[in-house]
Amino acid sequence: MAVRTDSGGRFNFRGIRAGRYRLRVIRHGFVSQEYGQRKFSDPGAILTLSARQNMMDLIFRLVPSAVISGRIENEDGEPLPWASVGALRESYSQGKRTLLIEETVLTNDHGEYRLFGLRPGRYFVAASYRAGGSQMRGRRGGQLWPGQHGRIGLRAHILSWHSGPV
Repeated sequence: MAVRTDSGGRFNFRGIRAGRYRLRVIRHGFVSQEYGQRKFSDPGAILTLSARQNMMDLIFRLVPSAVISGRIENEDGEPLPWASVGALRESYSQGKRTLLIEETVLTNDHGEYRLFGLRPGRYFVAASYRAGGSQMRGRRGGQLWPGQHGRIGLRAHILSWHSGPV
């Protein structure tokens, strides 16, 4: 079930049966949130409603999402269209650090990219490009705060050259 807020941000669900529910709030330009969520990476809490219960004054404080944009170039400073660019976050599993992909986009014809709708936090930006038998990659990192727009440009360097079909 979905409802829209009024102009003051208030919402109302009617005719809901007793049961266990998850409540999620989504708005363009903000990080989506679940009821009872403590951190962006945590799941929300289960909302348990009894028969004829009226729950009032649930408040969500929306946090603006972050944006990373930039330009991908080859070694000669020329733009690389159709390069894959990803925002990666650090994660630890069984004591080992890994980088998880948060968002991935392709560059436009000017080599420009825009990763948007990101949760605030520390990101690594990675780019890869494959054309004409060569593979290029680059990576940089940085911290973003709520609503912040970061700009990261990468100059890709040839990692390997393949002779034959790719």
